[in-house]
Amino acid sequence: IGLWYSIGMWVPSLLDEFGGSHVETQVVPSMLSAGYFFGGIAARKVIRVLGFRAAYIFGGTLAVGTILACSFAHHLFVFYSFIFVGIGFQSAWMAAGALIPLHLPKRKSTQLIAIAVTGSGFGSLVFSNTAQVAIPLLGLRGALRLVAAVLATLYALGAMALSPPPVETLQESGERKTSSLLGNVGFCLHCLALALSTFGWIMVLAALGTHASLLGHGPDIVARLYSVFGVAGIIGRFLTALLARWQDPLVLYAACLFGVSASITVLGTSEAAAPMLVGTAVLGLMGGPIVGLVIPTLHELVGAEQLPEALAALTFLQGTAALLAPAVGGWLADAAGNYTEGLLLSASLCLVSACVDSRVAMRARRRPNHSGGPATTSAGCEEPEGGRVCDA
Repeated sequence: IGLWYSIGMWVPSLLDEFGGSHVETQVVPSMLSAGYFFGGIAARKVIRVLGFRAAYIFGGTLAVGTILACSFAHHLFVFYSFIFVGIGFQSAWMAAGALIPLHLPKRKSTQLIAIAVTGSGFGSLVFSNTAQVAIPLLGLRGALRLVAAVLATLYALGAMALSPPPVETLQESGERKTSSLLGNVGFCLHCLALALSTFGWIMVLAALGTHASLLGHGPDIVARLYSVFGVAGIIGRFLTALLARWQDPLVLYAACLFGVSASITVLGTSEAAAPMLVGTAVLGLMGGPIVGLVIPTLHELVGAEQLPEALAALTFLQGTAALLAPAVGGWLADAAGNYTEGLLLSASLCLVSACVDSRVAMRARRRPNHSGGPATTSAGCEEPEGGRVCDA
């Protein structure tokens, strides 16, 4: 996922390599982002039919194979196949991330998911600097092959480490109906909020590097922006793991969205490197926890057994937004000569999303026993302060 977060670092190289317009080139991150979110549908099907480990292997193979194939491309449109890279990323993430709440109670799973997704922060840091160093040394194609080799190694190790879910969880989840999600008002509002915020921050991830270049900043500043984003994202995820002990994930999510909106506003209205670095740091600090909180917020709204169905529905809406966002940003940049208008649009949508999710958090807190009773696992176990108690 760190490669997805730092995709904007690779866009200037695509512009130089193929000579396309901004809107044509931004279709590449559009397809990557849309694939990531639409991939929830494919991942859910593979998980239900073949299991979590098979979905993880499927995702890794699809992502690595597509990146390797694109390294031999001589036309920009071939890179539009990055939609399959996104599908692979989502399939692997859903298989791994959805397992954690099936094994652990809510509070503990929130903390561990927040720690787990620090990997994407490290990935942003690594892949942005890989682009800065490897592209001049190896060329765009050589750098992509290097990335494919690294990802293949990581996915192989991850597949060996996965643990299957409890048997009783599989039996319970098979009896659930996806249609029941439509009657969950909190879930539907949360999906709306995430679709709006996805449009906003996906545009930022895709455009940040090119926007900085258009403002006259060199590759070293662009790499520094993504490095700061990665480090701040890691810190934000660890803070989320600590705060999850005391605060509801829905409240944390809404608070983070307000911070994301403010940081994007700074990026859109600044031209000097220093305020852009500050804005990127706040974006990483506030936006970093967002990925780690998606599963805990859904867990809070729909329960552990319906997580795959809820993720599939949510990611379909996010995929629609992600497909449009970078292309809209590129279209505005072709017209205006920079990404300022697109970034301000992103900030506005994230602000609306924060307000909607604040309403969702307030609705959830009014539910009977919300966060007041003991945390439970999908296996029917209670976890009071003194320890874990399971029904016989």
